[in-house]
Amino acid sequence: MEAFYAQYVAAVNALYDGVDQTRRHEADRWLTSWRDSSDTAAVVNLCFRALQEDASSPAIQLLAAQTLHYRSRKRIAGAVEPPCSAPERLDPLLDSFRHYCHPAAPRGVRLQLALALTALLLRGLHENSAELDNPDGSSERMADQGALNGMLAHLGALFAGGGDAESSQRDAIALGTLLLVLPDQMRSKDVSLNRRSRYALLLEASSASTGETAMQILHGILAHPEVQQLRELQNLLVQAL
Repeated sequence: MEAFYAQYVAAVNALYDGVDQTRRHEADRWLTSWRDSSDTAAVVNLCFRALQEDASSPAIQLLAAQTLHYRSRKRIAGAVEPPCSAPERLDPLLDSFRHYCHPAAPRGVRLQLALALTALLLRGLHENSAELDNPDGSSERMADQGALNGMLAHLGALFAGGGDAESSQRDAIALGTLLLVLPDQMRSKDVSLNRRSRYALLLEASSASTGETAMQILHGILAHPEVQQLRELQNLLVQAL
């Protein structure tokens, strides 16, 4: 693992910091092959390590977050993966995302982790519903079942604040970021046209309940005095609204 991690760091440094074009192309090929490896555990564990290393450069952290987003939104041929909603898959991603939800953290890394988390949660909707990919499925029935609203409420509960000032700030930034990226994730061209169409219908059918839940979450964020002065959070909330 140590040797492989060192190889990953060397490849990222060659890709972003090197001036040798041959080495850059070799590094790009190596990183692409690694990203598409069927060994899911090896890929994601290396990414989480890169995100946890305090000495990691911004480029190393960003590529790790981008890789987690890529692996969250795509099913890799031959890869054995736990269900998207399984704790062993969601919990490490939640922990990494929360770690980067503070004002001084790199915004690009945080956005990529938010995209990874929302992509995984949306894939979980497919795993847990017989409606979304079924030609005879009904977006109205999914809305009645509370699929999308339940996902939003779950996120609101995960980042409910109420702790000390620092944890409340982290939770507020987390929710603002997730509410910002979720609509874009549902419209992403990485999602099949069929699913994008179903998502659009689901959003329309769920608009009343999800809108109310989103507003409750936003009001809950603003109820904490210690987060009201965060300019980044204010910008996030304006964009989310």
